[in-house]
Amino acid sequence: MQGKTKCAGKVVDGYCRGIGVNEKCTHGYECDVGLVCSIDNVCVSAAEEGQFCDNEHNLCKSYLYCKEGVCIKYGSIRDHVNPGASNSDLCQSHYIKNGICAPAPRLDGLVFVETTKDVCDYSDKTFFNAQCGFHKDGKAICKPGAADLAQEWQDVLQYLDKRPECNPSVSYLSICDYGEAVFGQEYIRAALSYWKVNSFVDIQENAECAKPYTHPEYFDLLRRYNGAVSVSALLGLLVAVVLLI
Repeated sequence: MQGKTKCAGKVVDGYCRGIGVNEKCTHGYECDVGLVCSIDNVCVSAAEEGQFCDNEHNLCKSYLYCKEGVCIKYGSIRDHVNPGASNSDLCQSHYIKNGICAPAPRLDGLVFVETTKDVCDYSDKTFFNAQCGFHKDGKAICKPGAADLAQEWQDVLQYLDKRPECNPSVSYLSICDYGEAVFGQEYIRAALSYWKVNSFVDIQENAECAKPYTHPEYFDLLRRYNGAVSVSALLGLLVAVVLLI
């Protein structure tokens, strides 16, 4: 992080890096990316896949989840298996039904409806009332089924397969300067996909006046991603014109 804020670790090239391996710490967020503050109050490497973990001093790497004392990958549990936690992020399908990972359903109907009294029907015979979002025209919203958002979920899993480091004290796709610095647009695309699969209703066609107060991180990422895509398209057009000449 740049600026005048006090750095708990050391400044490298104008950026604050966390406390290093075997150095004294008080809290996990003081340690550098990929490290945790141990019970002995020193920074040590976070647990890898298959290693022992807990939710206090033995945290998993930020791209893994601590399930029943062992670090596992997100999206690694097959259909018809109990994930052991009510967390659809553990399921390959990103969908839980009756406490187990289940085949992902599709939304049978429209995403944008008139009121919250409208019913959202899904292909697995489940149904829910539409929800209030922050739509610019006041529409109620039916969240797409997990199958409708399958590509976005795959974007997230493919990013996590690259073993992106962040501080294990934060959520695996929290806004992480280090992840973005290393992976750039790939990180931004994965982060946008994560917002869609987990907070779809809150970010759909929001009124401009609501954006600063409803997940501003998402809309900031979206602006940067769209800007980069526009620049890339313009450069591609210029190259094509030069080749024609």
